[in-house]
Amino acid sequence: MTIPQFKIGDLIYLKSSAQIGFLESYRITEVFQVMKDRWLYKIAIEKNPPTSQTVGDRIDLKTYADLIFDESELLTYCEAQELVVISLERRLTVERARLTARCQSGSGGSVGS
Repeated sequence: MTIPQFKIGDLIYLKSSAQIGFLESYRITEVFQVMKDRWLYKIAIEKNPPTSQTVGDRIDLKTYADLIFDESELLTYCEAQELVVISLERRLTVERARLTARCQSGSGGSVGS
């Protein structure tokens, strides 16, 4: 039997967000074992202030939500930050190539002009 990688109260990061260069964190509120080697994690999104209505007479634009993630979708801070750096380096390489291709010396103007 395996043990879960994360526990209730742990701050985790979404792999899907880290892969595109963003850190998105949540705190685990429940842990479920669904198979011998498979764990699911619940993230409860609770209402944040304001607690009163913000639009009209009954609409407050804030809802409760429960998100469920498989262990493979979650990362530690260091794992997530590593993916963010890789994503940003890749994007920087693409943008530098675009700059070189389209803005060679003398043809594209200068920065700040």
